[in-house]
Amino acid sequence: MATLTTPLFGRAENDNDDEEQLLKLFWNRAELKKELAKLRRDALHSAEKLTRQEALTLHLQQRLEQLESELGNPETAFSVVTYYQLQGIWNLCHNKLLTTSKELARAQHDKQYRQHVAAFRRSLKASLTGVQKSLNELNHSGEVLSEEIRKLREKRSASYGIWNIFRRRRLTAKIQEKRLERRAITMRLGELTEEIQSRSSQEPPEFSGLATGIKRAINLRVIAYAQELYLHFADREIAKLARESSIRGQDDLKFGNRRDCRAISAHIEDQLKLLAADANMQLRVQSRTEYLVPELQYGQDTDTVPIAGTLGSIPVFKANGKRVTNVAVNVLGDEYWDVFSALLT
Repeated sequence: MATLTTPLFGRAENDNDDEEQLLKLFWNRAELKKELAKLRRDALHSAEKLTRQEALTLHLQQRLEQLESELGNPETAFSVVTYYQLQGIWNLCHNKLLTTSKELARAQHDKQYRQHVAAFRRSLKASLTGVQKSLNELNHSGEVLSEEIRKLREKRSASYGIWNIFRRRRLTAKIQEKRLERRAITMRLGELTEEIQSRSSQEPPEFSGLATGIKRAINLRVIAYAQELYLHFADREIAKLARESSIRGQDDLKFGNRRDCRAISAHIEDQLKLLAADANMQLRVQSRTEYLVPELQYGQDTDTVPIAGTLGSIPVFKANGKRVTNVAVNVLGDEYWDVFSALLT
């Protein structure tokens, strides 16, 4: 019988092994198909990316060749130089606004965060004062109980003799009662100590960021700076030409003949030197900021960027701070120097 059953059981075990192997093959096949599909998608994405990169490279190469041709032509070279000088002014002014915004935001963030942490510490200290008071009171109660237990033990020790057996029992019960009270106090002291340690190790809650009023103040200074930069480059309409160069292509702009382009380039160089040497720029920006505060309006209480219509013109001031005229330019509405990208939202 044993010789008949053994092959049967052995064949059944082999069949089970074969099924498991077959299942593993199916699973592996499915995983390989998934991996192959993923590789095909990645390859297709890489091919598309390479095609776009090649097209961009070709476009840049064509643009470079065109630029080289224009710079090599005396009739167009000066216009090309002027165009890129104007773009340089635009980028310079934009970077100044962006740097101002970032530096002010960073300084205010650090200040507000320090105040946030200090307020949390003060609140934590105030909340722990009551816990510490309870801890001190419990410590005192525990010391009182320990002293009472000591005295009761002395009384029990002094109550010797069979005639004091009932007295000793009463003292023992009293001592046990006091010990239970002290144990409860000890447990409560442990809980309070753990609570103090746990709360003392707490980190301040997440800082919610700059308040709306702070963001408005920073944005207002950036806008005032944008106005000052416009006025600095207002002569010969350099600011307007710089804006045009940021919007339109080089082939769409004409700056006159060779003499006109030279005059514009020379003026740009002079204004850049004056801007770099202008030690009073930030003082004027501060004064302009203060002037603009009551002039601006906001759509909602949570808005950090003012309504563009409230900046319809740029006030021009004398050295004594008195306004003399307005320049009909809206730096926010016309997005001079890409001012919006420098504002906090």
